[in-house]
Amino acid sequence: MEFSSKTIVNVKVPKKSFYENLTVSAANKRIFVDQISAIYWRYKLTADTLGVATSETIDEIEIFEIELTTKNFDSSILRLIDRGIPYHTFFILTYGGESQLWIAYKEKTSSESLSVGNYYHTDFAPSESLNLSADGLSLDDIYAALFYQVSGIQKDFSKPLKDVILEYEQRQKLEREIERLEKQLKREAQPKKKFELHQQIICLKDMR
Repeated sequence: MEFSSKTIVNVKVPKKSFYENLTVSAANKRIFVDQISAIYWRYKLTADTLGVATSETIDEIEIFEIELTTKNFDSSILRLIDRGIPYHTFFILTYGGESQLWIAYKEKTSSESLSVGNYYHTDFAPSESLNLSADGLSLDDIYAALFYQVSGIQKDFSKPLKDVILEYEQRQKLEREIERLEKQLKREAQPKKKFELHQQIICLKDMR
């Protein structure tokens, strides 16, 4: 992963700075202590540092590297970190020479806060094999490029990223419901109930 030298920050951030000013339970503080070795602010992507067009919805994209003490970490800790960062974020999680990329769609709700959506991530892979590009003519383009590469969602630049994610998550929800009903259908013994379940499945499949 390479960005312009103007974007490099490379500052170690004290773990406690992410929860000192937040309402965090003792259990979550323990996760910071036990599961995170160190946090580094690696890059700050802005229109100026990248030489691209500004965005009305994205001020900056912050890239953090989080060194883990275990692969089996509690991913809810990323949401806690995100709550304390009023910018769009991108996480590189590292452990034992391997890295995993994480991102959640963030959206401005006010001038100082953003809502955090569902997280997407890659599998762990050797750190040196990471090949991530951030091409685009604006911060919006670059954020979408990062999101698509990590999430695996099919690219669609004809729509806003928010709409593409919403449609994808609705389809995923639909698929889970179809799968649930199909399992229920296999277990059902009553003919009438089986027929009703079958009809529900057909209707849901028609909605895909």
